[in-house]
Amino acid sequence: MSLDADDTALYCNSESYLDIILTLRIELETVHQWLLLNKLTLNVKKTKFMIYGSRQKLRQVNELLLHINGEEIERVPVFKYLGMMLDSELNFEAHISYIYRKACGKLTLLRKTRVCMNKQIACQLYKSLILPQLEYGDVVYMTASKTSLNDLQKVQNICCRIILLANRRTHIADMHKQLQLIPLSDRRELHLSQTCFKAIHNVPVNSLNKYFINVEVDQRRTTRRCNKMNMKVPAVKSVKARLGISFRGPHHWNNLSNELKIQENIVASELCYTRTLNCYGIIIQRSH
Repeated sequence: MSLDADDTALYCNSESYLDIILTLRIELETVHQWLLLNKLTLNVKKTKFMIYGSRQKLRQVNELLLHINGEEIERVPVFKYLGMMLDSELNFEAHISYIYRKACGKLTLLRKTRVCMNKQIACQLYKSLILPQLEYGDVVYMTASKTSLNDLQKVQNICCRIILLANRRTHIADMHKQLQLIPLSDRRELHLSQTCFKAIHNVPVNSLNKYFINVEVDQRRTTRRCNKMNMKVPAVKSVKARLGISFRGPHHWNNLSNELKIQENIVASELCYTRTLNCYGIIIQRSH
């Protein structure tokens, strides 16, 4: 169970969807009894349930029904939870489409107000209104298809042209360099590094920390790994499992420089990451 303000979620997993339904029915009855005991009511119309899995496994799921207090709970393929549009296959196509539409709506505001402000204020407006929309949950949805992620990058590119009043012939790498902006793909890697840094330093302590476990590296090995700051990479076989953060996080962290791993706080680690990768140089190099 997960409690977030006025949102509550029940989770369970199993190889058999029948076991999942049976478990959920038992837990829903427990929730119903608790509500009755505390004289509370549940808004069943706003209560939904989803089944996650691969496309092949979802095809095997028949018509399933869940009830609470005699009222049926609707099954949905996509649901918005804590600002994230979650879909049954967890490919995050629905979420990217959602934030793409929201960001495009803010583009109109930026375009209309650009004539009333200078470049610095326009760039700050982009960082305040549009960039947070593009980055929310990016560590989670960064495994989405390249086509969808490129759509988000196009939004950032359009913002650069609006801010600099540049024409279509202006190279996007030059605009990134002039505005000192990092492409969204590099920012997602940065945020993944920050997530690993927080987890390995227990700042803050959260449910992700159990997936990031320190591992002692053999002193006799002469590798680039940092001895006490590496993470244990789980052994996985399927491609789907490699997309999980429990694999991506440690694998990405272990490939980072030792200098970044020994930083004292998250701000210092961000500066070190940017300096180590020489992001602005990467922008120019990738463009050629």
